[in-house]
Amino acid sequence: MAARLGRQAILSRPHALIDEAVLRRALGGPAVMARQLRHLVDAAERPNVTLRVVPLTVGAHTGLDGSFALLDGEADRLAAVALSPAESVRLVARIATEHERE
Repeated sequence: MAARLGRQAILSRPHALIDEAVLRRALGGPAVMARQLRHLVDAAERPNVTLRVVPLTVGAHTGLDGSFALLDGEADRLAAVALSPAESVRLVARIATEHERE
């Protein structure tokens, strides 16, 4: 529960960078994943939240060295390879649909 609350707190920051692998790793089952991803899509609609996804196609990147939440100095490098906010929301919604179909 503490980890989930910590992840939710990240969405109170102006920018949230998320690795696509995290969106695809099914923890808690497909229904739970779909619900959590739909929550991300909803959160991204807030004017104070910018959601950016670092796609799997990027390969190795600086975010693999640790938690994104702790890499404030690396955020610019990750943002440079991340999808745009609109593309990120579309990807998260598509992955949520994939989990719903499982």
